[in-house]
Amino acid sequence: MSFIFLIDECLSPDLAHMAINAGHVESIHVNWRGMQGWKDWQLMDAIIENDWTLVTHNSVDFRGKLNVKGARGLYRQQAVHAGLICLNAPGGMSYVLQKRMFKLVLQELQSHADLINQCLEFSYDADQGDVDVIQYPLP
Repeated sequence: MSFIFLIDECLSPDLAHMAINAGHVESIHVNWRGMQGWKDWQLMDAIIENDWTLVTHNSVDFRGKLNVKGARGLYRQQAVHAGLICLNAPGGMSYVLQKRMFKLVLQELQSHADLINQCLEFSYDADQGDVDVIQYPLP
């Protein structure tokens, strides 16, 4: 399956190049479309209109708070979407960590037909040095 990733401005454009090299040839970075600095809700409109799967480090604004009933998040307001991929690292997201985690994203997605109305979360545990992956429906 080929995904059309939109890499958020909080992440390196090199992730879009990684996606393209992995066969997701229509993937893009926010900056390449002149959308840097857009408000999240503006970006959400473009995500839905273009059927993009967003890759972001800005998880809370897009998915809402985890395990909070009634949590708000832009994806929770969408009836249908192409999926959300969240890269989480409590201590910050270095360039090397971004690339490492996105490589794991690309590996994980080899076994997925699609991410329609799904969220994939990749969370880095600095103490253990590993990445935990969870998938759940959204909304």
